[in-house]
Amino acid sequence: ARALEQALALAPGRSTPFAEVRLKASWATRLAQAGERARGLTMARQVLEEVERRRLEFSTSRWMLLLDVADAMMESGECGPVPALLDEARSLTASGMPVAWRVVGLKIEALCLARAGDAAGASARAAEALDIGATLLKAAPLTEQRLRALVAPAS
Repeated sequence: ARALEQALALAPGRSTPFAEVRLKASWATRLAQAGERARGLTMARQVLEEVERRRLEFSTSRWMLLLDVADAMMESGECGPVPALLDEARSLTASGMPVAWRVVGLKIEALCLARAGDAAGASARAAEALDIGATLLKAAPLTEQRLRALVAPAS
């Protein structure tokens, strides 16, 4: 989280606006993962406001930012807005979301369903993520482990 905060301080004038907003969303996620959930959620909400303000500027890649914000919100423990963010991201990629991003969306959805007490739904989404992202998840062992933990109880 500290490294991302430092990178964010250096970003203005050195990166594209899109990259800067993605960096903010990544920082929000890392803050939440580091135990600073309230701060991560505040940043995620700010990023979402910025994405909405700049929706025309980010039109073709806005879906990525929506997934980034959904991830930060999920990690912050705020799953209420997540389904709408995921639905919008999916609708913006009607031609097909890349597999890696589909896995991210399924992970977010599975973890939010688990938090809501929907073990069967969480297990189904986690299993789908593990199935379509088997190769990709080898590079993200902690994510793979989180997903496997959701599938195990239903097996």
